[in-house]
Amino acid sequence: MGELTGLQRRDLDLDTGTVKIERQLIQITGKGLTFTDPKSAAGKRTVAIPDLIIDELKAHVKDFAVDGDDGLIFVGPDNGTLRNTNFKRRVWTKALQDADLPKIHFHDLRHTGNTLAASAGALIRELMARMGHSSTRAALIYQHSTTNGNAK
Repeated sequence: MGELTGLQRRDLDLDTGTVKIERQLIQITGKGLTFTDPKSAAGKRTVAIPDLIIDELKAHVKDFAVDGDDGLIFVGPDNGTLRNTNFKRRVWTKALQDADLPKIHFHDLRHTGNTLAASAGALIRELMARMGHSSTRAALIYQHSTTNGNAK
């Protein structure tokens, strides 16, 4: 969630279909919402955006993102920073209900995306790059789940 809320217009290249992850926006006790580097050096990365969502993302940026290179892509009310607790309460829970989906965590989307990438043939190094991990441990979980026919 922190990587998404930290995305700025300058991070998106919707012509080539890539997004640069260079920061996260997280709640720090005593400091409030703060931009920080990702958890590890591998967390700074460029990730391909699926062609399937490029048009929707372009429309979102046009209609909702804050103007300027530093403008946030995903914002809360009045173009303020998007807080995880408000997003979950105001948007995520309702979206799941409207779509008649079970209660899942927002972070589960990351797991689904990486499982789909693994099932499409992504190699361990490619999965590691997508996830921003320097260890093979997590990537192997997705590789294993697809070879066994299980979804996570």
